[in-house]
Amino acid sequence: MATKNEKVFGTLAGTAIGFILANWHAKNNGLTGIEKMRCQFMGVASGGLAGYSISNIFGSPNDTVNYFLQNKNDNKVEHVYDGITYEHRINRRMYEHLKDGKIFTEMIYDTPKPRIEALKLEKKLVLENKGIYNKQHNS
Repeated sequence: MATKNEKVFGTLAGTAIGFILANWHAKNNGLTGIEKMRCQFMGVASGGLAGYSISNIFGSPNDTVNYFLQNKNDNKVEHVYDGITYEHRINRRMYEHLKDGKIFTEMIYDTPKPRIEALKLEKKLVLENKGIYNKQHNS
């Protein structure tokens, strides 16, 4: 799945190309008035749809998850870490944190998304939550 920017760019590029091709077709076939406008509309619509579809096919993969660690003690929940990892590494990442001595009772993660979106969200969450084990973005 593509990022929002990739989808917007793909749609706009497809729309522009569709409009250019429709004008070329209308000129070469002597279309005028309502026929030319209909041709332009179809060019813009089909070009935009094609651009959006292509951006989704060739856009950034959804392979990264955001996760956080928390520690539950006596009805108190402490948010201790925010991070990202590739989806297929989520279990390994949990064991790496345990091996590093991080104390937590639960790891929660979200749905996969493009890595650039996960990085932006991670920075935002680290700044908001100020987990005790976060070093990056937390100064």
